[in-house]
Amino acid sequence: MVNKKPRNMNGDGSLYWHKSTNRWVAQLNCQNGKRKYKYHTNKREANALLKQMIRDDKLGDITNNIKVSEYLVNEFLPTKRYKKPSTYNYLSTIINVHLVPHFLDNKMSTLKPDAIKKVWLQMSDEGKSASLINKCHSILASAFNTAIPQIRMTNPCHEVRKKGWVPVVRKKEIVPLTNEEVRTLLSESHSRTEYYPIIRLALATGMRRGELCALTWKDIDWDNTRIKVTKSMYVEPNGNVYIGTTKNDKGRNIHIEPETIEFLKEHRETLKGNGLLYGYKVNLDSHVFLNPLVGSVMQTHPVTRGFSRLAKLIGLKGSRFHDLRHTFASNLLGRNVPPKVVQEILGHQTISVTMDIYGHLMGTAQANALEGFKLPEHT
Repeated sequence: MVNKKPRNMNGDGSLYWHKSTNRWVAQLNCQNGKRKYKYHTNKREANALLKQMIRDDKLGDITNNIKVSEYLVNEFLPTKRYKKPSTYNYLSTIINVHLVPHFLDNKMSTLKPDAIKKVWLQMSDEGKSASLINKCHSILASAFNTAIPQIRMTNPCHEVRKKGWVPVVRKKEIVPLTNEEVRTLLSESHSRTEYYPIIRLALATGMRRGELCALTWKDIDWDNTRIKVTKSMYVEPNGNVYIGTTKNDKGRNIHIEPETIEFLKEHRETLKGNGLLYGYKVNLDSHVFLNPLVGSVMQTHPVTRGFSRLAKLIGLKGSRFHDLRHTFASNLLGRNVPPKVVQEILGHQTISVTMDIYGHLMGTAQANALEGFKLPEHT
């Protein structure tokens, strides 16, 4: 029952009082021919609802025709905020390099699961990894989630995943270095390269490459024989290098044994001597790992390349710098160190991450732990 005649709002809709329900009605004849209603007991709020309906309806023509590529770059990407620039830059790279070229003409409102499947198959045929395709799929799915319900009511990526059209990521088996390989690596890196100190500490602490490159002398607590890991080095796509927080934004302390303490003291004295010789200073704010001739900070990419060249040269082809971290973790688990302690040392967000990566090594650790075990004599 209506006791007030519907009032036209500048030709864009109507606002009127509905007596039987004691509510104001915002009514709009949409561009698609359908009629929309929204209700509120307060006239001002109902008028605000009407204005929003008008804006959404006018936007409808735009959103119904917006292309996936345009939405990803102009609507989705600008809304993402991350603590680390590297995270945003990685997302931007995935979108601009891998998604935009494949979805230039597809519309957000009409993209079908089969079209997405076709793109993933094409990327696979081009030699793109299953891991990259999965990342692309996750980002695309996230973008479509933000488009619901303004542009469409369902997410086509869900059906693609449900039907198994996204390639399965096969876990790479972790093969830690053997003791003999570690001895060879340390010996050869010491005689052939400037990377021996960083390789030595990586094997003794399990620190990530970026954490090692960001380490300064004031991060070493000599009295308590531990390293305070609070930052990491990152490289942006444009090549800019910056120091940020650790991967999980959580600092941690890593205990170091006396032999490594002595190694670090000797390494510092060596750098001080080189500094006097080549004209640079070493103080508490100096990085632990420097180019010994010029005193510049060792950066992550050169360390990776230098390690790969060395590994290939000494017969460890395929070994990566990150394998030093895996070797450290496997040594701990092999000595029956509790997984929770391993998680804390490595700086994993949760113990499930640690178990997911190293769980297959636990069988050996359990066998070692139970070796020689027997119940007491009894009758």
